[in-house]
Amino acid sequence: MILAGIEPITVKHLIDDQSPLFAMTPDELHNADFELIMIVEGIVEATGMTFQARTSFLPNEILWGYRFRSMVILNEKIGKYEIQYKLFDEIESIDGINFKVMEIDDDNNDNYDSSRNHSGFI
Repeated sequence: MILAGIEPITVKHLIDDQSPLFAMTPDELHNADFELIMIVEGIVEATGMTFQARTSFLPNEILWGYRFRSMVILNEKIGKYEIQYKLFDEIESIDGINFKVMEIDDDNNDNYDSSRNHSGFI
């Protein structure tokens, strides 16, 4: 994967039948005993230097049914997009994400498309 670094990136974990979180409800996730460790590595193309970012998340730090707000906003006065860094930590609720993902899959709902699933965490 090549990332340009021009704008902020959201890394997602898709909760599908291969995910260890597939059968969990939001309450079960919040009360579980685990730590999620995330490592992102890359190379700065201009210099060839490598970088690594590491962080970890405990269950109480994972917000189910939320996403980061977009920081890229159209400035209608000048007709250009701008990155609003004041929105860096802003999140917004996603309606209808208070269920086990497995329950959707079990329903065999014709409208369910796992490739477009909004279930996941950031």
